[in-house]
Amino acid sequence: ADANSGPNSKILTALLEDAIEYGSIPFAIIARHAFIAVSILQSFSTRGVMTNDEINQFQNAIPTVATEFIVDTKRLYQGAISEEDFLKQYGHLRPGTYDILSLRYDQRPSMLVGLSKGNILKHEMTNFEMNEKSTMEVDSLLRSEGLQLNATQMFSYIKTAIQAREYSKFVYSHNVSDCLEMIAAIGERYELSREELSYLDISDLQNCFVELNGSSIKSRLRELSQQGWDMQNLATTIKLPFLITQLSDLIIIPLAVEVPNFVTQKRIRGIVVEISGSELNTEIIDGKIIAIESADPGFDWIFVRPILGLVTKFGGSNSHMAIRCAELGLPAAIGCGEQIFKRVTSGKFVDLNCTDGRISVY
Repeated sequence: ADANSGPNSKILTALLEDAIEYGSIPFAIIARHAFIAVSILQSFSTRGVMTNDEINQFQNAIPTVATEFIVDTKRLYQGAISEEDFLKQYGHLRPGTYDILSLRYDQRPSMLVGLSKGNILKHEMTNFEMNEKSTMEVDSLLRSEGLQLNATQMFSYIKTAIQAREYSKFVYSHNVSDCLEMIAAIGERYELSREELSYLDISDLQNCFVELNGSSIKSRLRELSQQGWDMQNLATTIKLPFLITQLSDLIIIPLAVEVPNFVTQKRIRGIVVEISGSELNTEIIDGKIIAIESADPGFDWIFVRPILGLVTKFGGSNSHMAIRCAELGLPAAIGCGEQIFKRVTSGKFVDLNCTDGRISVY
């Protein structure tokens, strides 16, 4: 967008409204389907009609946009597609979808060089075929629960729901990314840095394009940014539990020990490296167990590198990273919680045993 054009605020508002109507609301519906689908799949294990290995094999055989990203990165390295075409498809991604301080892929030339060096994670899609015994047992279970569909139809639904969730989030992030860049362009017009903009509420930008009481737009936005910084500074000094269930939780803060969601039945040992959205050196994660507080499609670049495994602080069994790791057969502990994650990132060497559901830190 042209930062000097008049209707920036109107275009920004229109983009945000589209993001809600065609992004947030549809994604919420699709994500619920995916949550139900994964829950049903996991229930096949608890009901004894499928083994954990069969479930892992099934998930590993579901291609999503993550697989497409890895394939296209390989094609970029081989010269089969141009950098321009690659960035047209993936350039809008940024680690931290809503973080204006995190640069997009098309603003990180060093990352692109690192991704195209050829040391790419080797991943081959597998085919999954249910054996006759398991198919009959799943059919029987579905009938006993009053569901009017067979095993083939159910697995088709599960596959479609998981793929649709990942694709819809990928598309939705494009609109959000463009909104952030428009905000950055508006900030540049009024000489506000990205960091100053990060402390503003979106309504501050939408409602601040008329000079009031002799105050310029620039000075008003900077004043609001300072107020936002003050509120942020105050908020970070207040410690609250992630979940408030009773009044006493505000006085004595309970730190619940979370039970991670382990992905695959593998066991790995290695050095742990914590990364954030500001990470630009792609090669430091090679051969390492990666720790990320909370991840989104913008972190898909890590799956191009030959990493050992993944540990996240937040996330559930149907989270973005859980689906990615299941698809790629990558051992992971998703949603460890504050205490375990702090222990992992404070150590140097991690033993991640997904089979037994244990994380040991040395």
